[in-house]
Amino acid sequence: MRVEQLCPFPFRAIAPEIEKYKNAEVMWCQEEPKNQGAFSYILPRVHNIMRSLKRTPDVIYAGRTIAASTATGYGAVHAAELKKFLSEAMK
Repeated sequence: MRVEQLCPFPFRAIAPEIEKYKNAEVMWCQEEPKNQGAFSYILPRVHNIMRSLKRTPDVIYAGRTIAASTATGYGAVHAAELKKFLSEAMK
């Protein structure tokens, strides 16, 4: 599911989708580094949804690691980050 609106947080739209897939893992994907996107904002809210559904409040993060800037500034470093990310995602 794609979340377009973060504020006010769409609890009533997300909860039924999570409930629909009882065996699925919940994953947050973003292009920004972990400390610059919405992950830190949505995490406690998704945890509340998971607890209300009597599920373990595990949320997997898929995205760039914590970084001081939004981009590396070097194509070769970006390619290396992407290669590492894809190899880890395929495990």
